[in-house]
Amino acid sequence: MAYLLRQKALRAGLQQLTFGPFATERPAQSELAMHQVKIFRGQESNLPALEKEVNTWLAESNVRVVQILGNLAPLSGGRNEGNSLAAYPYVASDVFMVILYEKH
Repeated sequence: MAYLLRQKALRAGLQQLTFGPFATERPAQSELAMHQVKIFRGQESNLPALEKEVNTWLAESNVRVVQILGNLAPLSGGRNEGNSLAAYPYVASDVFMVILYEKH
């Protein structure tokens, strides 16, 4: 029985992953797009610029986003004139974003 179901799935261009009540099907390997990664890095104190960079890339690249991951670093170095207490009460942290995508 399982052999017949697998043959039917292969003829339909699908790969049968499991059999039974929890069977899942996916497209044949030749039809799957390879996932790619795009990495963005910015400063917590300038999130609008990072947001604009990501949105511009998404609009221009015509990709299908699979997943977006992000991380906020605890601190980004010491204080200096550019990030003094007068400007910010804290040292701005690095923001790291990874976008997992497929090309169309």
